[in-house]
Amino acid sequence: MNQVFNLVFTSIPIFLYAVQDCEFSKEQLIKNPVLFKDGPEEAHYNNSVFRKWMIYTLLHSIAFLAICFVGMDATFDIPILEAGGKTADLWLIGSLVYAVVVCHVNNKLLQDSNTINALVLFFNIMSSVSFFLVFYVVD
Repeated sequence: MNQVFNLVFTSIPIFLYAVQDCEFSKEQLIKNPVLFKDGPEEAHYNNSVFRKWMIYTLLHSIAFLAICFVGMDATFDIPILEAGGKTADLWLIGSLVYAVVVCHVNNKLLQDSNTINALVLFFNIMSSVSFFLVFYVVD
């Protein structure tokens, strides 16, 4: 079941982004085939760019994990919260990390979009909202 949730919350926003995001119109692309030259020349996707993205992703994941672990540890030092007797377990911290990743990916997609229309915005917001609704129901 978790694999289905992972697939839905991480792939659908990216799929819709890829389908809806257009830097150039179809007419411009047909009239100017020179716009396609970056692909065969590997200008935007090569080994160097791939390594940079992997390092960028690794740093983000370390930061998200560290912030969630430190944040959850600091929350339970508050006397009012300690009264309930609950402690932050690995499942809770993992869920928090996943929530941060879902929100971060959705925000990053909006930030990198060339085209933001009502459909992209709707699905982006609904992806984050539905994650928290499903999380609430499953919890």
